[in-house]
Amino acid sequence: MAKPIFTLGLPGLIPHEEMDRIRQELDNKLDDYHVLVYSHNGEDLIFQCFNDENYTEINHEELRQLILDQIKL
Repeated sequence: MAKPIFTLGLPGLIPHEEMDRIRQELDNKLDDYHVLVYSHNGEDLIFQCFNDENYTEINHEELRQLILDQIKL
């Protein structure tokens, strides 16, 4: 079984070095999760967890197109 993914959204502009430090600390404490940390323009922390059991498989090309559509490249 694949590890679930834990994401943490930090409010404001956080330097990449600080986000990486936080990710490493969480990674060390959450052995059973893949950890992703990102910043956003809101004011609150955003915690999410994704487990592969809750999702169906997606074609990589479909995923790529979804991402490109969102960032409008």
